[in-house]
Amino acid sequence: MKKLVFLVFIFASLISFSQTYTGKVKVYIQSKGFGYIILEKSKIEVSVIEENLIDEIDNNDIVTFLLRDTRKGLEAYNVKVLRYKKKIGK
Repeated sequence: MKKLVFLVFIFASLISFSQTYTGKVKVYIQSKGFGYIILEKSKIEVSVIEENLIDEIDNNDIVTFLLRDTRKGLEAYNVKVLRYKKKIGK
């Protein structure tokens, strides 16, 4: 348990909460208004909720966002789409 707390502490010290990040939407469930984004460089997974979206998102969209630390972990907010996934048949 001490190792886990230590790793979380180290990880939190590497994150800047004033920096804009880029990532890919791993999964977003429209009906629940909840999903996950994977940070581009570090491959860390953060949560996103519907209230924090500026643009509508879908799985595999490339997005930019800010991070904040919540009691449930890191959360993306001010989420904007940079590039939509390719739509099949359009």
